[in-house]
Amino acid sequence: MRRFSWQVFLDSHLHLRDGLVVVFWLSAMTFLGRTFFLHEMDNSIVIMLYLLTVFLISRFTNGYIYGVIGSFLSVFLFNFFFTEPYYSIDVYDAKYPMIFFIMLIVSLVTSAMTIRIRKTAEEKIRLAQMQEKTRQDFEAEKLRSTILRSVSHDLRTPLTSISGSVSLLLDNPSDLNPDERHKLLSDVFTESIWLNRFVENLLSLTRIDDHLMKINIRPELVEEVIGETVNLVRRRLNTCQVKVSIPDKPVMVNMDSSLIEQVLINLIDNAAAHTPLNGLIELSVEAEGGQMVFRVRDHGPGILPDDFEKIFERYFVGSETRFDLKRGQGLGLSICQSILQAHQSRLTAANHPDGGAVFEFALSLAMEG
Repeated sequence: MRRFSWQVFLDSHLHLRDGLVVVFWLSAMTFLGRTFFLHEMDNSIVIMLYLLTVFLISRFTNGYIYGVIGSFLSVFLFNFFFTEPYYSIDVYDAKYPMIFFIMLIVSLVTSAMTIRIRKTAEEKIRLAQMQEKTRQDFEAEKLRSTILRSVSHDLRTPLTSISGSVSLLLDNPSDLNPDERHKLLSDVFTESIWLNRFVENLLSLTRIDDHLMKINIRPELVEEVIGETVNLVRRRLNTCQVKVSIPDKPVMVNMDSSLIEQVLINLIDNAAAHTPLNGLIELSVEAEGGQMVFRVRDHGPGILPDDFEKIFERYFVGSETRFDLKRGQGLGLSICQSILQAHQSRLTAANHPDGGAVFEFALSLAMEG
């Protein structure tokens, strides 16, 4: 049994379309020409109409063949409808064969020139598209190289710290007192948690770029989401204090809880990077106008005016980041924005009147009952 070919199917439809274009323009111009003819206008107008027909056919069909067919049919229709004897291919006037010949030559030249101009324009468009694709490929490769260098650099520091601490614990267990062992294990724990967050952000970035991020939005208890977030960050965030403010009554909000936890953790990490040692980070949630507004505020120097347009860009690390926490890869806020956009929300940033920066977003309240 003969296999179905989509290419043959497509080509047949293209030929049918081109054939219909030829029929349409010849019919339309013949009708218009007959209108002029019945009003006793000069045949030169009809000739110009058929030349325009050839131009239009050549412009809106593929290949030379339809322009050639249009040229011959234009001469035939002019002879049939507009020269004596009418509705016949015979002619009485000896000058008409020369007119037909000149009309055919002009039609063929018009068709050839139109098709050449169209093909030249299409070639220029294809060339521009190829150049744009080459540029995009170059930019993508450059971005991949940048990411690879950034990831390699960011992974090297915690891995070196972990391996060094573990080496000391393994090689000199008897020489270390309990406080020193606790300090080394605490460092290993802190660095491993940071690595886990780093990998989660990279995976989220990959899913966002590949349009594979799955959103499971359903009513969630705000108190549980905030509690889980704070438990995760307090295990490793020993340089700052986190103050939490939530509604007194249980509130249900439409969200993907795991993704919103990632947003809040990234925001708290960002706040910690801009808050002085032992400083305060405020996490608050309150209802406003049928929505639940989440805010994370630090008590650092605030956002520089020049940084407002760039803070949600990938790989941007603010100039006011604390030196001891400036290892961040600049992905957190960008990922937060993408997650919130999937929730039909948006992350905004502002400087607090009393100092520090405030990041906030709003999610819709779940319908009761």
